[in-house]
Amino acid sequence: MDIDMPALGRRLLQARLQRGLNQSELARRADLHRPTLLHLEHGTKRYLRADSLYRLAIALDVSIDWLLGIPYDAHDSCDAGLSRR
Repeated sequence: MDIDMPALGRRLLQARLQRGLNQSELARRADLHRPTLLHLEHGTKRYLRADSLYRLAIALDVSIDWLLGIPYDAHDSCDAGLSRR
């Protein structure tokens, strides 16, 4: 799965501002370097490790799916190819 990094950055910024956090505070809570968070929010970071994504979601109290822009109804389509017992 390719991550839309600019969209992820916009969501990070939106969630951070809604929670009244500055970049330093979010970076501390997510155990990231502030420059890393800066690049993420600007959409200039080319990749993000799964554990960093997880820590950001926890620190912002949002789901990983929301950060990635995965709509809730996309989960229903994941079951379409699975056989049921």
